[in-house]
Amino acid sequence: MPNQKEIWQKETWRLSVCSKHCYATNKAFEDNEPIVTALFLNPESGSYSRRDWSESAWDSLNKEELNHFSFWHSTYQRKAKGALLQEVENSIEAEFRRSLAEVDSSEESIIACYLLALLLERRKGLVEKDVKAMTRADGSPYWVRVYEFKSSNEVCFVEDPDIDLNSIDETQSKFVRYFDFLKK
Repeated sequence: MPNQKEIWQKETWRLSVCSKHCYATNKAFEDNEPIVTALFLNPESGSYSRRDWSESAWDSLNKEELNHFSFWHSTYQRKAKGALLQEVENSIEAEFRRSLAEVDSSEESIIACYLLALLLERRKGLVEKDVKAMTRADGSPYWVRVYEFKSSNEVCFVEDPDIDLNSIDETQSKFVRYFDFLKK
């Protein structure tokens, strides 16, 4: 059975979409209804899974028995048909989604994904929901940030590259090289 660290390394960048129904009651969420989202390690599939509850269903749970990785309160957003597609066309969000899909373990890739997440957070497109301390296979610590897309309630994980402000010029160069902006 894989441990949490092995699964994190395999599942780092996967997006998870908000359910349209409460996990406990199967009742459809109303637009703008307060909900609670929790992420769980699924040992059978070797991945993280997302579950969404109405606040009343969440309040009735025994939280100590849940064994969740992370949880937060949010608001369910029903999207008009095509609205999500229009949003994805936004260049920064589109680049971020591409980076999530193509990320590898290179420093440039991790930095690019993180900086795009920060840009989207500043533009109110992403909301940081949690930060978790993790340990690499070599024993060194690092941070994982859990973000939620404000428009769609999708969840993603982003590794924090722990950028040193004294090396910001070098970091900027790596970001530019990663996206190949100089050739455009």
